[in-house]
Amino acid sequence: MTVVADLGRNLPPPVPETNQAFRAALTDLLAETDFTALTRTHRFMGTERDRIQGGEWLARRLGKAPALERVVLTNGTLSAMNMIYPAIMRPGETLLTEPLTYPAVPAIARQYGFRTESVACDADGMIPAALDEACRRLKPKALYCLATLQNPTTVVMPLGRRHEIIDIARRYSLAIVEDDIYSALPADAPPPMSALAPDISWYILGLGKSFTVGLRFAYVAAPSGAEAKRAFWPGVRSTFWMAAPITAAVVSHWMDSGMAGRLFEAVRAEAAGRHAMAISALAGLDFASPPGAIHGWLKLPTGRREAFHAHLKARGVLAGDAAPFVADGGPVPDAARICFGSPETRDELATGLRAIAETVVEVGAHPSPVG
Repeated sequence: MTVVADLGRNLPPPVPETNQAFRAALTDLLAETDFTALTRTHRFMGTERDRIQGGEWLARRLGKAPALERVVLTNGTLSAMNMIYPAIMRPGETLLTEPLTYPAVPAIARQYGFRTESVACDADGMIPAALDEACRRLKPKALYCLATLQNPTTVVMPLGRRHEIIDIARRYSLAIVEDDIYSALPADAPPPMSALAPDISWYILGLGKSFTVGLRFAYVAAPSGAEAKRAFWPGVRSTFWMAAPITAAVVSHWMDSGMAGRLFEAVRAEAAGRHAMAISALAGLDFASPPGAIHGWLKLPTGRREAFHAHLKARGVLAGDAAPFVADGGPVPDAARICFGSPETRDELATGLRAIAETVVEVGAHPSPVG
């Protein structure tokens, strides 16, 4: 099969400024940097300069920069979670998630011997009463959540709901691990739960959806400096979590030069243009994608999920299947994740969106055979 449009991978859209940003940073680093010194050792939790810059970037979402000792540089969101969970949980203990969640989270839990249980959600995200019941019944140690533009459903949890979740977490001494990777692009996202309850929250802000996925870089704000050091100090469990020195130097250059802001705004503008295309092309379908999202959640005709993907693939178009997001073996919803940033061009995106809209109508007009 020849792929003519790939809307299955959740990448930020490509922008010319990415090449400009890397070329400028690498040119300056080649002229100014002692690479022997730069690469002679790990960067560990980040230099003082790195952590100051990280705090300033985190302040865009947290409202103010966390204390320097709370900030950690990591090799992306997954690496951060691979260190945080074993620091706050023991084998056999329970991690709560949403019923549809980032597939890597249950995989990490299995790796370390943690149990996962899902908490029911509605149109506003995790249901407080369901969380309270799960805490009473399961005595969990931590909650993983993506409160802004949840992956894959795109739900944005309202501010009031965030306060309710925090109140329950405090009541049951539940640690919150907040993945905020999609939150930077919307212009008016509610504050993270980590801004409202920093003392019980591990806040992760990856740069992969704001700049480029291959950057492999994320900032973490720990509940305290002591907790940051306990989870991330050199020699704790493994060393793969650390940001590569050259990557950290590139990001630091972007932060100092103002290129980070320019690159981010370029990605935000292109994402907004592509979002508008998706909203227009899929109008009339059951499609959720709030402003600022780089993906959307498309509900499909009942019982037609597999047929939808088969028909779409026959056209050379890919979309994200719902199955990998099911956290605990529950039923797979009749839905698909549609990603706007993966296509190389807007023409490719338009081709894919048109095929998706036509395929939904096509499979809906031919119901599943009764057998």
